[in-house]
Amino acid sequence: MQKPASVPEPKHYLEIRERGIGMITLDKVPNKMVMQQGTNNNGPFFSYKVAFLDSSLQTDRKKQIDIGKYFQYDMYKDWVMLVKGDSVRPVFFQPEIKRITQLDEGVIVFEVPSGIEPDTLLYLDSYGTWGVHQLFLNK
Repeated sequence: MQKPASVPEPKHYLEIRERGIGMITLDKVPNKMVMQQGTNNNGPFFSYKVAFLDSSLQTDRKKQIDIGKYFQYDMYKDWVMLVKGDSVRPVFFQPEIKRITQLDEGVIVFEVPSGIEPDTLLYLDSYGTWGVHQLFLNK
């Protein structure tokens, strides 16, 4: 009997895995996914697709709604980009349509001064049990 071919897990730019909670993934994406590219841009933008995968199946309808509201309206406020020692907050967040019950995805955009690469991303969870995470962008 032949073993079924396994589907490889997708590789992400950055991953945070927490046993019993789930996983947060971060991937660089082209700015044009959420913004028009033109000559009116004041500086370079860095766009990342962020995804929260809940490892538990939440059955409490009120809790599901609260989690959805956090992701759509407040989650992006918990991210900070460090650029040469300065804190930069996101300038835009575009949530994606929810296709899987346990998965929330969206694109978060930061604007930094021209010619400067971001150093680090901080996630300071104000809602759940993720805590504080420091993600180094320049490896």
